[in-house]
Amino acid sequence: MFLLYTAVLLFLTDHWMVGCVLYSVAVSVKMNILLFSPGLLAAMLLTHGWAQTIPMLLLCAMVQVVLGLPFLLANPLGYLTRAFEFQRQFLFQWTVNWRFLPEWVFLHRGFHLALLVMHLVTLAAFAKKHWAQDKGFLQWKRRVSEPLLAHDTARILFTSNFIGMCFARSLHYQFYVWYFHTLPLLAWTSSTHKAVR
Repeated sequence: MFLLYTAVLLFLTDHWMVGCVLYSVAVSVKMNILLFSPGLLAAMLLTHGWAQTIPMLLLCAMVQVVLGLPFLLANPLGYLTRAFEFQRQFLFQWTVNWRFLPEWVFLHRGFHLALLVMHLVTLAAFAKKHWAQDKGFLQWKRRVSEPLLAHDTARILFTSNFIGMCFARSLHYQFYVWYFHTLPLLAWTSSTHKAVR
C-alpha cells in the first residue's frame, strides 16, 4: 500500500505522470489496488480531460508490460492466465463481509455476477452524482478555470476503493487496512450533517 499512497500523494501534488508509474507498479504488487482505478480514471478526466488522460493510461499499461516482460517472454499464456486470475474461486471459510450468506449462495456464479453488476452500477452513480457534478467529466479537453482540488481527488480515489471493498467477494480481517484510515476523510467530505460526521 506504500506505493499506492505515494502515488496518491503525487496525484495530489500534481505530479500525475510519476504517480501513474508508481500506481501501475503498486497494481503489479497487489491486485486490490485496481479498486482505485475507476476513481483514478475519473480524477484524471476531471483534472486533465481525455486528451491528457489517454497518454497517462498508456503509461500505466506500458509499466505493466515492462514489469511482466520476463514472464511474457518465458510463458506468455501462463502469465496472462495466472497473473490476474479473475476466475479464481474464493473460499467461504475466509470471507468476512459475506459470512451471513449460506455457502452455496456465496459460491454461486450468479452471486459473483450480481456483485460485479452492483459494483459497476454504484460506481456509475457516484461518477454521475458525486464525482462529475457538471465539471466536464466527458469533455475532451477540460476547462482549467475550475481545477479539481486535492481533497476532491483524494475523496474520489478513496470512494472508489471503498465501493470496491463493499462489493468484494471475499475480505479477510487484515484487508480492512486497505481502507479504514480513509474513513475520516470520506465521512468529513460527505453531505451528511456535521453532527453525524
